Amino acid sequence: MKIYAILDLGYVSVEALATAATDLCAGGAQLLQLRAKNHTEEQILQMAQEVRPICAGHGIPFIVNDHPRVAAMVNADGIHLGQDDGNL
Repeated sequence: MKIYAILDLGYVSVEALATAATDLCAGGAQLLQLRAKNHTEEQILQMAQEVRPICAGHGIPFIVNDHPRVAAMVNADGIHLGQDDGNL
């Protein structure tokens, strides 16, 4: 079984972001998705820049939710887009 972890800023504070990402990676997550609804693209870029190296250090793929430009800017391993999300 694989663990697909979603680091959701609706449940985790920005201040706890790095700790939560590290805990998820160390705890067995095999893929980590950053989900930050109700945040600006600039804020999400800053968060992604913080989380991406943590994932890379654990050899875990990193996915950005909703923001293709942010995913490209941080060289994410993928992007999650729902039916009504993002503009390619």
